[in-house]
Order: sequence, then structure tokens, then C-alpha cells
Amino acid sequence: MFSPAAERNKIPISNVLGPRLPESGIVLEIACGALQHACHMAPKHPNLVWQPTDINPEAIAHGQAISLPTNLRVPRHLNVLDDSWPIDHANAIYSANLMHISPPGVPAALFRGARKLGVSDVFVYGPFIVAGQPVAEGNLRFDDDLRSRNSQWGIRALGQIEECAALSNFNMIDSVAMPANNLFLHFTGVD
Repeated sequence: MFSPAAERNKIPISNVLGPRLPESGIVLEIACGALQHACHMAPKHPNLVWQPTDINPEAIAHGQAISLPTNLRVPRHLNVLDDSWPIDHANAIYSANLMHISPPGVPAALFRGARKLGVSDVFVYGPFIVAGQPVAEGNLRFDDDLRSRNSQWGIRALGQIEECAALSNFNMIDSVAMPANNLFLHFTGVD
């Protein structure tokens, strides 16, 4: 379950995510994997409850088998495309490396779910194609690799993610360049 990439990027993500998190409430992490980000970030924010989720049963079992910080709940199963989610409220959603390793309907479903839960802020991390900017060679190779493994996967256009967010009344308010040609995106809900 251990992810070398998650281990490398947990500190840079934490440095950008931490100041943007709400002071208290529930953070729903989608696609938590081996909980490397959650186990790093939850103790830094003791007034937040971190609820990790994943579609992969191995990730759920892994989270049930390890010792967790007191404000980090046991992971729960979540398929973003399902109409029902395992919790009924959250203050923020955080997801790393979901958009490109998922079917095309996931971005819109994530923001629909965020709206249903009353989420104020959605934080997304990963590689994106930005209109008018050259795509890094490493991201081109990564995209080819993803598509060879599953034809529905692939690096998404940032504009597409923004359109999906807007359908559920979320606007991107910040985009931060991250190591290894990734972006950290901050969306906030509007009424």
C-alpha cells in the first residue's frame, strides 16, 4: 500500500493545504490510499476531524489495521460516482491524485457530492493540462502510461475541472504550482 509519491509530496501539500483548512469541523479525504497524507496532516490540525475514504478495499483494510491519530477516523468505502456517500456533512474535501486515475465522470460527481454535504472548500492535488501552457514531458509520459492501463484514465484539462466545479456552484479561487509538475487547486462554494 505504501506510495513513494505520497511520501514525497505529503509535506509540500501540507504546507499549502494547512493554512487553507477550516479551524474546526470535518475534512473528508477522497482516495486516501495508504493514509500517508492523513496520518501526516491530522495531528497538525487537532481541531479537525479527518475522515478518509477510498474505493479500494485494500486501503480500507490497511486503515483498519494501523494505529491512527485520535482525530483521524477509520477509512470508509466511497465510490464518488455513487449517489450516497458514507457521511452526511463535511466542512472541506481534500483529494490528491484522484482526477487522473478515475473515469471522466468523477470530477463532476466530486463537486456534486461536495454540494450535497454542504462543503465550503474543495482542495484537489495532481497533474493537470493548463490551456496555453506546454505540457511537461514527464506528464505526457505519465498520461500515456495511465491511458495504457485504463482507457478512461488520463490527465484532465484544468478548464474541464473548473467547468465541473461551476456546475455545482464552486469556483476555483487559487492554483498553486507544486513539485513534479502538479497543481494544488482550491475551490470554494458560492450561493
